[in-house]
Amino acid sequence: MAKARLGLLILLAAIVLTLAITGLVYEFRRDAAVLGPQPAAARGNEPVQVVCIQVHVDLEKYATTETFSSEMERLLLKGLGKVERSMPALVVYPEDVGAPLVFVNQASTVSGKTSLQSAITSSTIRNAPGVIYNCLRYRVGPFRGLALARAASIGRAYVETFSNLAKKHGVYIVAGSVPLPDFPLERATGKVSYRATSGDVYNVSYFFSPAGTIIGRQKKVHLIELEGPAGLDFSSAKLEEIQVFDTPFGGIGLAICFDGFHKDVLDRLVSLGASILVQPSANTEPWSGWQQNDWLKGAWKAAQDYPEIQYAINPMMTGPLLDLVFEGQSSIVTQVERALTGLSYPLAKVKGGFLAVAGNHDGEDVLVTTLRTVQK
Repeated sequence: MAKARLGLLILLAAIVLTLAITGLVYEFRRDAAVLGPQPAAARGNEPVQVVCIQVHVDLEKYATTETFSSEMERLLLKGLGKVERSMPALVVYPEDVGAPLVFVNQASTVSGKTSLQSAITSSTIRNAPGVIYNCLRYRVGPFRGLALARAASIGRAYVETFSNLAKKHGVYIVAGSVPLPDFPLERATGKVSYRATSGDVYNVSYFFSPAGTIIGRQKKVHLIELEGPAGLDFSSAKLEEIQVFDTPFGGIGLAICFDGFHKDVLDRLVSLGASILVQPSANTEPWSGWQQNDWLKGAWKAAQDYPEIQYAINPMMTGPLLDLVFEGQSSIVTQVERALTGLSYPLAKVKGGFLAVAGNHDGEDVLVTTLRTVQK
């Protein structure tokens, strides 16, 4: 009996040691990507061409980093074909545009799966050593353990795709959002290290300059139930982490989806000088009349309630991520008195204030509008 117990202890010790070594090697292989130094930006009121991209999710486009990058560039070019390139261009993608990257370069893992839960379970099994290591190290649940185990692959595909696209096409990009840990970012060099330093995983958006450098990042503060402990188990950001980013065309404030419905987030953005609000969104409810009117409480209401927010841009995700379906109409809005267009969502109770609205709620679309902020 004693020998059996000793053998079991030795086996357990070997497993733990193997996991620890696996995790350490995994971290050391997360080489840093140098994106270049970020030049100082001045906040101005130059006109800007906005390209608001409504993405229709297709899991096949996330099979590899190359297919993901190709799809994001296809959509970008669809918008750039409509802009006047004599002025800056701001391209915005929706919330969760990077979420399916949890399966990137592992297409066989999700092949034949019909539900998001089954795909996550399959991916967890495939990445078991890294998942177990992160669960034990950070005392987190299996989904967060999976996100941490896949963080380097997700981060590299997301950051380098949008960095390269911004630089290649000379545009500003708000890259929707992606589930990632708080990667170390060196301001002086623009270096990102794809290495988790804690057990936190955030719904975070990155903002890129036309040089391909990172202007800043914004993490989501207010999580919906799907993102909470019983769901995807994301970490919630602190309100004081909210920032406003200076550009030649105004102060850019990012409020990821549900954050754009919360007064504390909007108050802080306005206090920091936001004149353009970007609200990347992914709505998982049917686009009914009730939902359309409820959605008016987001970007549209922010533009009405806060004169300082001269424009709000709301790109939406659509389509099925296996059994999780997104619906919604992207829009670009301002104060009603500045846009007596009569545009709105089809079943909304109010008209006006909309500069552009997507023509559908369940497919792809690209909205292009010129914005001119006024210095106050």
